[in-house]
Amino acid sequence: MFQSLRDISIDKKLTLLVLTFSGMMLLLACVVFIIYDYNNLRNEMIGKTHDLATIVGSNTLDELENADAAAAQRELSRLKIETNIIAAVLYDNEERAVASFGVEAKDPALFAPIH
Repeated sequence: MFQSLRDISIDKKLTLLVLTFSGMMLLLACVVFIIYDYNNLRNEMIGKTHDLATIVGSNTLDELENADAAAAQRELSRLKIETNIIAAVLYDNEERAVASFGVEAKDPALFAPIH
């Protein structure tokens, strides 16, 4: 079924070499494209999440200063439309949770404030 490389003509050997090289380069290009696309998507999600955190932070500044937990909770509830956000917690200056969204803050390590 398979012929030995010695028995194949030079034309067929060159064709096989070119096809193998082309296939390997196509596979390499696909892998590079997938890696680039993954990194690009990840960076876009990080940027969008950072922008949302900045907006929520600026919108809830008065609520946090006045210790208005109900207003802060209403502001966090607006995150329901964002499918990528599953939980959020707002903390006051003493690192006490004022409002939370999504998963309940039962595990302190899960919702520890970031410094």
